[in-house]
Amino acid sequence: MNIKDISEARDPLLSASVAAMKRAGEQARQRAVTTRTRLVVWRDGQIRYIDPSVSERDSTGAMGTTDASTRMYQPTEHQST
Repeated sequence: MNIKDISEARDPLLSASVAAMKRAGEQARQRAVTTRTRLVVWRDGQIRYIDPSVSERDSTGAMGTTDASTRMYQPTEHQST
């Protein structure tokens, strides 16, 4: 299988989707800051809660976090199946 970066796709809508996803992520972060809630993300095979007020961007522009701003999801007793 040949895997290419989606931003290099020939279809202009597909390549533009990268920028759209970044905008959507930034809007979600701004709303979380405004409503004083955490962002919920899937990272390293686990659900994580991220405090958007301490999030920082890495060298690629993607949102990153410090260890203090993330917390692994722990289901409560009634959520476990």
